[in-house]
Parts: sequence; structure tokens; C-alpha cells
Amino acid sequence: MNAVVYVPIVKAKSNDIAALGDVNPSKRRDIRPLLELAEYDATDNDAILRSFVKRLIRVKWPHPPYVDLYSFMPNAIVADGTNATVDGFRRIAAAGLRVIPTYGFGLNDGIWGDLAAVARQMGVGFCFRVDIDDLDDQAEQTWSEVLERAAQMGFGATAVDIIVDLRFVGDSDLQRLIALTADFLNLQPRRFTPRSITIAGSSALKTVTDVPMNGDSEIVRQELLLWSHVQGNLGPGRPIIFGDYGVVHPDFSQSVRSPNANGKIRYTRGNSIHYFRGSSLYKPTSNFGQYHQLARRVLASEQYRGPQFSVGDQRISECANRIVGPGNLGTWVHVDQNHHIETTVDQIRQAVRALGQGAAANSLLEVLQGA
Repeated sequence: MNAVVYVPIVKAKSNDIAALGDVNPSKRRDIRPLLELAEYDATDNDAILRSFVKRLIRVKWPHPPYVDLYSFMPNAIVADGTNATVDGFRRIAAAGLRVIPTYGFGLNDGIWGDLAAVARQMGVGFCFRVDIDDLDDQAEQTWSEVLERAAQMGFGATAVDIIVDLRFVGDSDLQRLIALTADFLNLQPRRFTPRSITIAGSSALKTVTDVPMNGDSEIVRQELLLWSHVQGNLGPGRPIIFGDYGVVHPDFSQSVRSPNANGKIRYTRGNSIHYFRGSSLYKPTSNFGQYHQLARRVLASEQYRGPQFSVGDQRISECANRIVGPGNLGTWVHVDQNHHIETTVDQIRQAVRALGQGAAANSLLEVLQGA
């Protein structure tokens, strides 16, 4: 299988990028990551972009990744007065990096021409990022805008990707999400077949407040159920890529350390993310040593897949057996995300294979739960 089936939306931080870097090479051709700038507290946009480009250079991937300079405000500028988003993509191009520029609607309509120029320079197309406010009553207008902007930029459908990003869906009505997404897809103009369409979302918790201290809990991955329903009903002739945010909440920012942070390991299995919560990391004193016990709890659980499954799983085993130290919060973003990405690409590959063999919509979920 050579087609992309999974788009993990990854905060373009060092540990998140490292989680991608440790993905098994045999699985990478099925994955096209979306790297999202997530610098919400810094104010020096030139410095942000210099650092961001340096991190991007470390990303070695068989497919050009999507890149969205998401955390820049629409009118943010760099020192010379250029729009920060435009300048960011120009810097990426100047560094010789091949990425697919990604941008949404209703932001800054004045920069589409500049985005077109740099996207054509990179030569790998463009991605429109559609959010939930662009669906429902706005769906027809959104498709019109896709066609209009693609024509303005000089891109035919075969150079255009669309990511429908529903962001946090953990507390949403699943049937409503299915209906919104299906209605949007059904309105796709017959004369316009994009290179790919991705449906993305996340149910990952922003905090573990509702998980018992020193206890366990799990949440259902609504985005996975959504994809299985929509793709199952569309059938193999109309492939839809699955996207998610891994184990990180879409709006989570690592820029500021929370004094109330708790030790936790997030472990994905089937259609759930399992949370193993510890206690406070900073009160009354630093307590990162608790990760040894947390890792032992994961190893003892029925969810654990063994140290050979992924680099993340190997690190959990090593921590549980005190072969390595307990690490820090960034370490466990790396570990948890790596395991999640490896798990998810396996799940979607198996589901796509089953769909091609005639699996019905309701049986796709069984495949996903068992993978």
C-alpha cells in the first residue's frame, strides 16, 4: 500500500517532531504529517520563523508534509512589514524545503496572491484547511471559495488537498458530526476532484482533571468513529484520509509550564486513549520519578503491546525497568505521540484494506477496534 491514509496533525515542537522521526520507516509512506506552528506566547515573529525553519530541516519524510503557520494572527508581520505567514513560507522555500503550504478561509484574503507565488515555487500544490464553521449552512460557499482560490492560485484540482479539521470533537454529538461532514462531501462539485480530502479531529483531553489521581481512565476517539462511518458509507471508490492530533488536545500549548501539571501517560489502543494519571509534578517538590511507577502500570495493563511495537513502547519498558531516567513532560509527549502514530497508521491501513475487500461500514469499526 503506497497511498497516504493518515494525516497526523503535529505541533511543530522538538519532541513532537522527534515522535515522527521515530516512526518505523516501513509506515512512513502511508503518512503525510501536517506540521502546525504553535508559538502562542512569543512576540518576535522573525525569531519564531528562524527557529521553526531549523526544526523543519530535521524532518525527513517521503512525502512533502503539510505546513500551517497556524498560530500567527492573520495580520501578523515580521520586522520588514511583510505578512508573517507569507514570509514564513518564503523562508521555507529559500531553505530548499518542499512542503505543501496550508491555509484556511476567513483569515487574511489579501495574501492569497503571495501564497500562490510561493506555493508555485515549491511545486507540490496547496492545501485548504476547512474548519467546522465552514460546513453546514456555509458548505456550498466553502466549495465555491475552494474553486475560486484554486483558480486564482493557478492550481488544478490534482494539485489541491482539503483538510476538514473539526478540531476538538470529544464532547460533540457524533451523529451531528457525521451528518455535517457527509453533507459537505456530498456537495463537492462534480467537475472538481481534489488530490485528497482528509477528515481530522481530536478527542484528546486538554487536562487530566477528570481522571482519578493515581488512577486510570479512557476516552473514546470520536474522530475515529466519525471517519469509519463516513468512509464506510462512501466505499473504496472515494477514499477519505483520516487525520487527528494524536494524544494532544488541538488547543494545547506547551509554551508555559503549568504549576499544576500531573504525571501522566496516554496510551492509544483500539478506539480509545487510555490515561494513566499520577500526581502533581511540582508540589511540594519535583516528582518526575513517579514516571517509573506510571510506566510499570502501563506495562501491567492489558493495553500494552510490548517493547517491540514502537520506539515509544520501548521507552515505556525501559522506564518501567529503570534502564532510563523518568524524563520530563516533553519526553512523554515524544513517547505517547510516537506510540499513537504507529498504532493509528496500522489501524487505518487495515481498515482501508478491509474496505477494499468489501467490508461494510459497520464492520470497519470492528477492524479499527481490533488493530
